[in-house]
Amino acid sequence: MWAVQILVIPLAGLGCFADEWTEMETRMMGGMLREINVFTIGFFLYADRGGIKVWNVGMVFAIYLVFMIVWLSTGSTVPERYPSCADTYHAFTNAQWVTMVWATLAFIAAIVDDRMGERSGAEGERVPLVS
Repeated sequence: MWAVQILVIPLAGLGCFADEWTEMETRMMGGMLREINVFTIGFFLYADRGGIKVWNVGMVFAIYLVFMIVWLSTGSTVPERYPSCADTYHAFTNAQWVTMVWATLAFIAAIVDDRMGERSGAEGERVPLVS
C-alpha cells in the first residue's frame, strides 16, 4: 500500500527528512521515490504474471536482496546527518527487514509449491523437498 501511496504523495512518511532537506533535495527524493515504487509495483506484477513461478519470485527476491544490501550499506550515515530523524530511519529499516522476510518466505513457498507440483494429490505431498 505504501508503494501506491508514494505515487500520489511522494514524501509520505518522510516529513522529518523533508523538513531538513533543501528544495532541490526534496524534489529529487520525491521523483526517486516515485520511480522506485513504479518499479516495485511493476516488478511484483511481473512476478505474478503467469502464476507464481520460482524464477519470477526468485528474481524479486534477488533484486530486493540487492536493495537491502545497498540500503544497509549506505543508510548508516543517515542518523548522523539527520539526528532528529533517527527514529524515522530505524522505522524504515525495520519495514525493509519485514519486506525482506516476506520476499524470502514467498521464494521458499514458490520452491515448495514447485516441488510438490511434480506429482498430484497426496503422492505429491510425500515427495521430499530436498533430495
